[in-house]
Amino acid sequence: VALLARALGAAAVPHFVNGLSDEHSVVRARSATSLMALGDDAKPHLAKLAALLADMGQLVRRSAARALVTLAPADSADAALARKLLESR
Repeated sequence: VALLARALGAAAVPHFVNGLSDEHSVVRARSATSLMALGDDAKPHLAKLAALLADMGQLVRRSAARALVTLAPADSADAALARKLLESR
């Protein structure tokens, strides 16, 4: 998924952002992973990724957390919460 996201580039960002609210948890998780792969182009959507930290699906929460750790400023509250989620099992 990450390779495809990078190949599509910034033009794919809106599609992956829409995927964050899909009814299927796998789509939400893969969308978060894809946004992480897009790097700076995904940064305007950090709040939507942060909202997924409270998702019912563990895969979604962990995917969003990995994306936030990668994309958000290291000293941000979202990154801190994401790191805490990833450290817990």
